[in-house]
Amino acid sequence: MFKKPLWSKISVYLPFFAAVFLFSFFFLLPAFLNLVFSVTDFDGNINQIHYIGLQNFVRAFTLDQMRISNSLFVTLVFTIGSVIPLNTLGLALAVLALDDTLYNRVIRVIVFSPAILGTIVVGLTWRLMLDPTRGPVNAFLQKIGEGSALLGDLTLSLPLVIFVRVWMYLGYTMLIYTIGLKAINSSIYDAAVVDGASSFQVFRLISLPLLIPAILVNLFFTTVGALNTYDIIVVLTNGGPLDRTTTLPLFVYRILTSGSTIASRYGTLAYGTAISTVHFILVMLAALVAYIILRKAASSF
Repeated sequence: MFKKPLWSKISVYLPFFAAVFLFSFFFLLPAFLNLVFSVTDFDGNINQIHYIGLQNFVRAFTLDQMRISNSLFVTLVFTIGSVIPLNTLGLALAVLALDDTLYNRVIRVIVFSPAILGTIVVGLTWRLMLDPTRGPVNAFLQKIGEGSALLGDLTLSLPLVIFVRVWMYLGYTMLIYTIGLKAINSSIYDAAVVDGASSFQVFRLISLPLLIPAILVNLFFTTVGALNTYDIIVVLTNGGPLDRTTTLPLFVYRILTSGSTIASRYGTLAYGTAISTVHFILVMLAALVAYIILRKAASSF
């Protein structure tokens, strides 16, 4: 019997090994180094690095407790405020614009177009529109006697940042839900209509259960994405006013780029990696909990 050459046997596994290498090099290795540096006083000079144990973590939750607690709270509100409208509005738009008519295609293009503009473009555009002195939004509010500082307002700043992020990424969730709806066999709907099912019953008993995979994907990516967001916030408010829009990733970014009193005392990079390690653990736990809850919810349908 003809035997395959050794190279042909090895080549079958090359894509697998390539994927493992890329995942390890770009994810596992940085995560490991981040953990290693978090227990040192590393300040950028590899020749002067010392092991200090958990001092960075202890100081993070003692001397800097107020700032980290605030950033954790802002991150939680920002995540919940982003995930819920992104998925509810995305699903609603996918259902309403499901048919392949010219009108629905235009709606899809309009909703998805902000996602391809880029964070800087979207952020600068909305910052100009929401400018309290020259922006058109506040000019309109002043005409009706409701002028506001908008992004500079202590109460409105975070909701406005959430609104901009939802506006930017709504097209992604709508697209995934649209693909999920189109994958459902139309004969199932026809049978339900023949049996006398209403539109709401068809959606609740057929569409929604069959959309569970799409819902899982959207909820996972919108949750993880919101927990890691800092770029659009930097462009819009840079974490202000008074840290009202400073999420944990933005807090880490500030430490790594500008430093702080505590960071400069114990190593700017090392302190930043300690906080980013905490953030990494929180994101992984949130993703795991969300996955378990959603899988249980999926099995109940």
